[in-house]
Order: sequence, then structure tokens, then C-alpha cells
Amino acid sequence: MEKQNESGVQEDLTYETVLVFEENKRKHLPVPADGTDFWMAVAYAVVGYSFVYVFSSDHFAWKFSVFTAVYAAAVLAYLTLKKRKVPKESWFWLAMMLGSGIPYGFYTAMPVFQVPGTAALAAYWTLSAGGCLIEDGRTSQWAAADFWNSIWKVPFGNFACFFHVLSGGGEEMTEDQNALSGEVQEKKKDVETAEAGKKNLRKAGVRKLGAILFGVILAVPVLLIVLPLLSSADDNFNRLIVSFLDSLSENVLSFVLRAVCSIPVTAYLFGLIYGCIYRRKTDGIRRESVQAAGEGARIISDAAVNTALLILSACYVLFIVLQAQYLFSAFVGVRPDTYTYSEYARKGFFELCAVAAVNLAVLLLANLFTKTKREQNRGLRILNLVIAVLTLLLIATAMSKMVLYISAYGLTIKRITTMTFMSWMAVVFLLWCAGQRQKLPLIRAAWMSGTGLYVLLCVLPLEQIVSVFNWLFYG
Repeated sequence: MEKQNESGVQEDLTYETVLVFEENKRKHLPVPADGTDFWMAVAYAVVGYSFVYVFSSDHFAWKFSVFTAVYAAAVLAYLTLKKRKVPKESWFWLAMMLGSGIPYGFYTAMPVFQVPGTAALAAYWTLSAGGCLIEDGRTSQWAAADFWNSIWKVPFGNFACFFHVLSGGGEEMTEDQNALSGEVQEKKKDVETAEAGKKNLRKAGVRKLGAILFGVILAVPVLLIVLPLLSSADDNFNRLIVSFLDSLSENVLSFVLRAVCSIPVTAYLFGLIYGCIYRRKTDGIRRESVQAAGEGARIISDAAVNTALLILSACYVLFIVLQAQYLFSAFVGVRPDTYTYSEYARKGFFELCAVAAVNLAVLLLANLFTKTKREQNRGLRILNLVIAVLTLLLIATAMSKMVLYISAYGLTIKRITTMTFMSWMAVVFLLWCAGQRQKLPLIRAAWMSGTGLYVLLCVLPLEQIVSVFNWLFYG
């Protein structure tokens, strides 16, 4: 009986070893890119050059708007040509990206922040459109990991793919990725035949492009002979050629510099979408590993965490009680006699905003490091609720002071953006309060609502709104 058990164990171990070996073999299956990938790589070379051109030429604002639309079209075209199904939620992020980038050419209240904001949204949208978000293609509690994947892991992990595709080389993919790209065959011979056909298509494309370039090279010596003769035969043609050569000599250096700078940009942009299409290097951050890391971070005892939160809550209660008359006077439209409206609005306003941000970080860390999860820790849930309610009270106080300031001096763009940020913080803490009783997608809601408010600030004509508001209420 023992021998049979030992035999069974050995068979299981052998079977598992074979599975591991086969899985490792699958990870190294060469999968060459097809003709679509080659021509999209060529198209992305134009996109990369356009990106550099936008940032190195005049009239940046409207060119940036156009490039935002061009980038969206390039990503959607690649996904369509590769017959990838675009997740429904990705259309929301596409709208957010376009809402951030396109209005920039017409109007912007955030000239510095709006450009990197659009770039970040473009990266996240590309990952979402490719269906490579960690939680089934949806924004989730792993949004930070998804964002890191979109701006770093996937584009740099596939950085060399652009050069491989153009040169006719191939990339290695798993069997799952092969299934996604439609290249899985039941027999090895069929697989090799399909891959060989695609390689031939790509090589044909390379040869065609090379033939065109060779034709251009052949035409150059002929033009060197013909153009001087034509120039001497006609003064108008001579002036045209001279002006063209002068313009060419001025622009050729800038073109070469932009072309060189566009190479890494193109490799980055193409690597992001190529990785999403072929699921290549998109699993660098896995949900299981993040969950395991989160479980490993639970090292602080419940008593220690609860004590720290209790002390913090008591401090806020004491502060509110001692400053009640000063803090809450703005609720009834009363300003302390010792302050002007501007001094009263600014006095402690930014400190209260900072306290709200610190409280959010404290609550997140406390719930991350405590040994017992929130669902099984009643004391932690109560303290979460207490600190969130106290923070909402501080946010309401700060907003009431800003409203009092606006009622005295009118509206400005900075005051609108400040009130918008505080409103978003209030939404986050309200969601946090609701999440203590039932499970809510807090991070998803906060991420999407924050993005929506930011894009709203990009789309709305804030200057006109300010002018109309001040004209109506202040003459």
C-alpha cells in the first residue's frame, strides 16, 4: 500500500514537472508580427515624429489638440485592424482623454497641469482599450497598479518591439497570447505555415518600402543633372529651385534632430499598444501578488492602530471645540472683526485642506497595516467613520470660508478649481463613510469622479463663467 502511495506521489510530481516544463516552453514560442503590425509600426513612426514636432514648434496649443485626436485614431485603428474588442469602460476614458486634450487648443485654465494630465489619461486609456486592466478590463482598487503598468511596465517592457517589427524580427509570447492573436493551430505544421506566411507578408512590405526608397535614391543623380539645366533655361524656375534649396537647408537640420528624438518616443508609444494587443509584459503586476503583498503588510496590532486613530480623533475634537466660534462663523456669513475677508478666508484654509489629505492617507495606511481586516474589526470601522465625519466637518468649514470670500470679492478661476478639489475630497470621504457599512468600489469611484471633475474644468469656459457671474452679482 505504501509503495502504491509512493508511486502515486512520484507520478504526480512527474506530471507537475512536465506541466511546468511545458508552461516554460510555451513562454518562449516565437511569434512574428504580421503585415498589419509592420504598417502600424510605420504609422507610429509618423505619430512619434508628430509628437516631437508638436513640442518643438510654434502654436503648441492647437497642435497639441490635434495630436490628441490623432493619437486616439491611431490606437483605435490598430485595435480595429487586429480585431480586438474594445471594452465598454474604455470609451469613458477615451472621452476623458479627449476632454482633457482637445479643449487645450481653444482655452485652458491649467496650462501647465493639463498637458501631463492628458498624457497620463492617454496611457491609462490605451491600457483600458487593450483590455489589460488588472480586474477584467475595469477600473478597480488596483487602479494605481494599472496606471503604473500603463506609463512604465508595458511601454518600456515592449520598447524594443518597434525595432523588431520594422526589421522583420519576432517576439516571444505565451500560448494564451497566441490565442488572442488568432495564431493558435491544432498542429505544429499549421502553426509554422501561418507564421511563415505572415513573415513573408511582412518581408514583402519591407521590400516594397525599400524599393520606393531605392527609387528615390536613383532619381537624385538624374535630378542633379536636369535641375541646373532647367534652371538656366527659365528664370522663374531658377528662383523656385533656389528658394526651395534655401528652405531645405534651413529645415533639414531641424527635421533630422526631430527624427532622432522621435525614435525613443515612437518605441515607447508603439510598445504600449503592441503590448496591449499581444498581452506582452502586461502581467508584470498581478492581482494575486498585490494581494499577497497587502496581506504581508498587516503587521501592526489592532490595539496600536485603534489607539493612534483614537488619539487623532480626540485631537480634532479638541481643536473643533476650542475654535468653534471662529471656525463656524462663516456658516452664518459672519466674519471676525479682527480679520479682513481675504485674511479670514486664507487663515487656516490651506492648512485644513492639507489636514484632509493627511487624514485620507492615514485612514488608507491604517486599514492597510492593521492585522485584522476592516470587515472583522468593528473598532476600526467606528474610528474610520469618526475621523471621516470630523474631516468632512473641516472640509465644510474650509468651503464655507471660501464661499464667504467669494460673496465679498467675486469669483476667480483659482477659487473655482479650489472649490472643485474640496468638493472631490468631500465625495471621497462620503464614500468612505458609506463603505464602513457595505462594500463599495471606493477607489474606482474616487478615481473616476476625480477625473471627471478635472475634465470638467478643462472643458468649461471658466473665464467666461467668471465674467458672467461677477457681472450678474457685482455689476
